[in-house]
Amino acid sequence: MDGIGRNMSNRFLFLLALLGLAAMASAEVRWGQVELAFFRVRGADGRMIDLPTQGVVIPVRMERIQAHSYKQPKPPAQNNIHFLAPAVSEVYKNDLGTNYFYDPGGPSALDDVNILPVGNNQWWYDLTLGVYTSTGNSAKIMNRQLGWTNYVQGLGHDVQAFSNLVFDVGWVFQPGQFPAGSWKYTINIHNYWSQIPDYNKPRVPNGLIYFAQEWRAYDLLGNGAFLTNQFSPVFSGDGDPQIGFSDDQYWNDWDPVDGIFAEDEVDYFGGPPNQANFLMDLTTQQGGVTDTVRPYQVSLFRGKANGGNIASLQFIDQNYYKALKGIVANGSEAPIQIIMDGFVSTTNLTALSADIVTKVSTPGLSQIVEMYNFVTNTWVQVDQRTAATSDTHLTIGAPGTASDYVDPTNGNDVRLKISYKQVGPVTQSLWGCSVDLGNWLATHP
Repeated sequence: MDGIGRNMSNRFLFLLALLGLAAMASAEVRWGQVELAFFRVRGADGRMIDLPTQGVVIPVRMERIQAHSYKQPKPPAQNNIHFLAPAVSEVYKNDLGTNYFYDPGGPSALDDVNILPVGNNQWWYDLTLGVYTSTGNSAKIMNRQLGWTNYVQGLGHDVQAFSNLVFDVGWVFQPGQFPAGSWKYTINIHNYWSQIPDYNKPRVPNGLIYFAQEWRAYDLLGNGAFLTNQFSPVFSGDGDPQIGFSDDQYWNDWDPVDGIFAEDEVDYFGGPPNQANFLMDLTTQQGGVTDTVRPYQVSLFRGKANGGNIASLQFIDQNYYKALKGIVANGSEAPIQIIMDGFVSTTNLTALSADIVTKVSTPGLSQIVEMYNFVTNTWVQVDQRTAATSDTHLTIGAPGTASDYVDPTNGNDVRLKISYKQVGPVTQSLWGCSVDLGNWLATHP
C-alpha cells in the first residue's frame, strides 16, 4: 500500500473511532420522578410499619441498555461464589455493563442477594435495577419490591417458600417513562429520608435478602394485574457479583403468576456466562470498618477428622478441613458438627457475619450454620440449606445485636458451628464434608 492509501486507511479508521465515541457519548439517559405508593418495613419490635408516603416523589435516573431475550431456563445448578472488597458505601453490585438479558414472559421474579456486612442495618441510599419492556407504558405502572430473609424447603408446589417479610415497597412510574426497550434505572431513595424521623428510616436487612421484583398495573395497594409479556426484570450474567454474592439461580413466578414464589419455581439460565443474578447495585448511607477474623482453634463435636487443620480454614486455597460422619446418640443429631473459635478486636460491633466456603461428598445432605450467643448461652441457627457438592461461598449475618455473639470475659471470643445431617438418599454410606474457609467478618465504627 502506498502512502496515499495508508493515509486514507488511517483517516477511515479515525472516523470510525470518532463515530464509536459519538455513539457512546449519546447513550440515552432520561430523568424523572417516581411516586412512592407505600413503604412497609419490619420495625425493631418485629411489627410491620407503614411509613408515610402521601405526596412523596423521588428522583429516578433511567439509562438505555442493550439486553437480549433468554427464553429457555434450565434446572438449577450449584456454582462457585467469590467475595470481593467493596467501595465505601456500596454493599451489593452485579453489573459489568455487558451480557444483560431477560426472560420475556416473566414480570415477577426473585433472587437471593447477599450484601456485605458494612450494609447490615444501615439506611437504604440508592438502588439500581434493570427492566425490559416490549411495549413501554402508556399508563401508570407499579414496580413492587419485596424482601424476605427466610427460605423454607419442603413446602411443595403452590406454597410460598419465603417468610419473614422485612420490606414491601411500591414505586409508581408515570405514563411514557419507560419507552420500549431495556433500561437501567436508579431510584434515589435517600431523598425520602428528610420526610421521616430517624427511628423509622428503613434499614437494610442483615446479610441475606430474598429480593423480589414485580411489574404490575397501577394499584394503590400493589395488587394490580401482572404485566406479563410486557415488563421483565433484567439479569447481568457476565460473572459473579462484583460486590457481595448470589447463587446462580432465581425463582420465576410462572405457575401461575400469583405473587407466590414456590420452591419448585426455581430456575437458572444454563450457567456461565449467563448467571441468573439480577442487574442490581445497592448503596447504604453509611458503613464502617470490616475486619476479617480467622479461627484460632477448631474442634469436632461430632464426626471423624479426615484431613486438614486450623490453617485449612483461614483462606480460600483448596486446602480443606475434612470430616466424615460419626456416631450420634439419636437420629435428630447431626453426625458432623465442626466448631470454630476466633477473637474479634472489639465488642462494639455493628455487624458480625460467618464467612464460609464448604462442600459435601454426596447429595442428600443438609447444612446448618449456627453462631453462639454469649448473652443467652445458646447456639442460634443463622442458616439451613441443602448442602452443595461443589465449593459454595456464604456470608451469613448474625441476627439481633452483634455484640451478643462476643464473649468479653474470654478475650472477645466468637464461636461458629457448621453441621451436616442426612435428609435424603446419599451415594456414599460414609459421607463427609470439606471446609475451605471458616472465618468471620466483624464490622465496627
